[in-house]
Amino acid sequence: MAGLKETSVNSKRILTDVVGHGATIEKLLSAIRAERAPSSWLFVGPRAQGKKLVALGIAQALLCEKTLEACGVCPSCARVANRQSEGLILLEPENGVIKIDATREVVAQLSLSNIGRHRVVVIDEAHKMNPQAANALLKSIEEPPAGVHFILIAPTQDSVLRTIRSRSQIIRFKSLSKNELRDLGREEGDTELTHAAWAAFAQIWQSNEPAQAIATTRELVSDRDVGLKVAGHWREFARDVWCSKFDIAPLRYPNLNAGYQELHAVSEIHLANFGSLLTSVEYDLAGHCDIQLTFENLIYQARGLS
Repeated sequence: MAGLKETSVNSKRILTDVVGHGATIEKLLSAIRAERAPSSWLFVGPRAQGKKLVALGIAQALLCEKTLEACGVCPSCARVANRQSEGLILLEPENGVIKIDATREVVAQLSLSNIGRHRVVVIDEAHKMNPQAANALLKSIEEPPAGVHFILIAPTQDSVLRTIRSRSQIIRFKSLSKNELRDLGREEGDTELTHAAWAAFAQIWQSNEPAQAIATTRELVSDRDVGLKVAGHWREFARDVWCSKFDIAPLRYPNLNAGYQELHAVSEIHLANFGSLLTSVEYDLAGHCDIQLTFENLIYQARGLS
């Protein structure tokens, strides 16, 4: 489970055990302490980095009976930690989609008398709401009942209905560092995919024939979740190549620096444009696109830029 050690899900104060995202968490808690928490937050960033767990921790803070940061000991904190709070509504996809019936049920629950100081609706993988479901929820986000807060979670802000994201405060989550991944015991599990993604990324820019990069990527990307992870790795590789060229920031994958140096001939504008293309790919992958065709088009477009 990303961002939180497996043994700590049943601990009382969720945020205490979240790995990384300290500045982001402090920003969220500061808004709560100042009583300026918006009615809707949209958490965006790479998958498997702890956004959902931070959302549950913030819900715990909003619902806590004693403090504005989650005391971890009151009955409300315990209920949220165990996903049994009447003040917390957790909406997740079923069979890969959030349908209109599910969002209508949320709206119906919000119409009931208020329970406690706040109620919090956490919508995991909000980009998987179909248009009908998103529109059914829109009025509640535009004009939420008193004390209701929405926390939507998605890989990118563009993957969420425009009218919903325009009414939400965007909170961006960065990828966890290597040390943070090591703390979670995930570094070894990600190594194979990281190296495979790097091999495909290097081929995009080094091979004279895009078919080689396409063939490597086709073998690598087995489903949408893997595709999103590969796109995330490619975004980090592009950023690292840039940083390696100008020595302006620590590298996300310093062990790949020799490979980065071989790509220094790729211009800054091409790297930036590649990042924009990846945003479109992540948006498409959140929908019902043809996965292989999406990556094939990306590679051809990247080659067209170089």
